[in-house]
Amino acid sequence: MWIGTNNGIAKLSKRDDTFTVIPTFENMRITDIYSDNVNVYIGTLGNGCIIYNLESEKYSQILDNANISTMRKFQNKLLMATYNAKLYSFNMTDKTLKEESFLKKNRSVIKEIQTNANEDALCFATYGGGIFLYNNKTKKLKNYNQKNCPEIKNDYFMTTAENENIFYCGSLGNGIYSLDNEELHKFPVSDFYIGNDIQKILYHCGYLFIATLGEGVLIKKMTYN
Repeated sequence: MWIGTNNGIAKLSKRDDTFTVIPTFENMRITDIYSDNVNVYIGTLGNGCIIYNLESEKYSQILDNANISTMRKFQNKLLMATYNAKLYSFNMTDKTLKEESFLKKNRSVIKEIQTNANEDALCFATYGGGIFLYNNKTKKLKNYNQKNCPEIKNDYFMTTAENENIFYCGSLGNGIYSLDNEELHKFPVSDFYIGNDIQKILYHCGYLFIATLGEGVLIKKMTYN
């Protein structure tokens, strides 16, 4: 298990419960980590994305000096968002890097990227720009914000999760919204908790785990018709 911090990166071994700090990344601020069991891709503030090869223990760097906000594997690519609202893709097969153009209308920081199981859709939670949904089949982009969706009360979204082709998008101040077949709905969390300020959503084994500001972690059992 790889653990990113504001002061570098560490590795936790599940075999012997040892915790090892990797000196190479000392004093680096880590924002996101992805591993494909060959390389570890490390998003940083100020050092772009660092690719650490597990076998050789050597590393390379892409997007030098960039501030990475979040990353997500999509098909054979690693999508990387930066704090200046740009989106890049790194082809993990031929090692080419390019800036993606389909999200150029976005001017806000991308806080999280999510895809569905078929990898034919991408959902982007942005801080100030609402939600963007990209259909990879039709190549069309749709923006959900308070200007065109009366259900949305503010455009500050922190996280997005997916299950059964439904995206769940958590906002600051107005709870969770669901996107089902490109239709937006307010998603009720609980009758006992407000659940308005959402930091992170994770789906696992039939449950949504919802990290909040001020109310701890809420757990909601999911049922589908």
